[in-house]
Amino acid sequence: MEPRDRATSLAAPAAASLAPPVLLCVDDELLVLEVLETALRTGFAGYDVVACARGGDALEAILRMREESRELALVLSDEVMPGMSGTDLLEATAGIYPDAARVILTGQAGLHSAIQSVRLGIDDYLEKPFKTDALVRTLRGHLDQWTLRRENSRLKARLRAALARTSQLVERALGPVESSLGTLLLGDTEAPQAIELRRARREVVGLTLLARLSVEDAGAVAHDWEYMPLGNLVSRTMDAVGATGRDVSRIERVEAGGRPVAFVQPIAARLALQELVDNALSHSPAGSPVELCVLGPADRTAPRGAEPPTAVELHLRRGGAAIAITNRAELSRERQEAIARLLAGDPRLPLAGFGLSFAAWAVELMRGSVWFQGRPGGHAATFWMGLPPARR
Repeated sequence: MEPRDRATSLAAPAAASLAPPVLLCVDDELLVLEVLETALRTGFAGYDVVACARGGDALEAILRMREESRELALVLSDEVMPGMSGTDLLEATAGIYPDAARVILTGQAGLHSAIQSVRLGIDDYLEKPFKTDALVRTLRGHLDQWTLRRENSRLKARLRAALARTSQLVERALGPVESSLGTLLLGDTEAPQAIELRRARREVVGLTLLARLSVEDAGAVAHDWEYMPLGNLVSRTMDAVGATGRDVSRIERVEAGGRPVAFVQPIAARLALQELVDNALSHSPAGSPVELCVLGPADRTAPRGAEPPTAVELHLRRGGAAIAITNRAELSRERQEAIARLLAGDPRLPLAGFGLSFAAWAVELMRGSVWFQGRPGGHAATFWMGLPPARR
């Protein structure tokens, strides 16, 4: 059988998940190809070995493996071959099997190209002539890395499945509670009990949402996301804050001039901003205003002298957007430090009393951040809610 035809001998397994992973070697010099195939078969038990003499044949074999749901662990290819080069083959492989180890085998004439290919992301290159034992040692290291990547992918898949199941259970358990709270609020009274029920209802909705977002953060397909002007987000949040019985006349919208847009999960974004605004209203002196200002990539300074901290400036320079929530809270230095540590995820701090953990988590799951900026003397404080750029 000619080496170039060996790829066609890759039989479709009866159960693809039980078939051994594949090692693919490619070289147009038939004697070298024979040596490579023998080295792989004798050096690595538990793998199927496929040999091809041309890059085009190897690519066809790879596509057939994908159709048959086979695992491709490694491609070892000569660089200089008629038709498709080794670099081109390995780049094509990355688009089909991104986790597969990819190694270039080259003579001195192709050494510069091989080094360049490594810079482009190919795992390694080996020079001809080579010693078989050295070849096997090098490839074993790459196969060990591939095994770790495969196991990591499997663990992530199991985590996504577990989180999806957890999310379903949370939504099933909290659905009746949320519905019952909504029924109790039909009277829409301003009594303290009704205000507490509305707060509880919001927290139930938020917990359900965070369960869904946790699944997405583990790699599941995103849903319910949209491109939203942050001015619209502020308007929706003010309506929601007013529905809880808060005095929204204390909230002052300060315009920075831009109209930034962010790619967000609308409910998560609103609940996070609502929590930050609610916190600012709760800790401000009675009757004092809370300012909301939206900043986009072109804005470097919020009105009224609210200079963004370095982290926010970097976020804006990278194309992100931010909402500044400023109040007149009297915060001690210790309280300011505690809030900053809480947002940084310090596990030693109690979650109760600050009301910020929910907001920080929801924003983080949307690939954003929440920063806290205290003012000298403790007479004012600003929360910065940073959201990622809107890239269509």
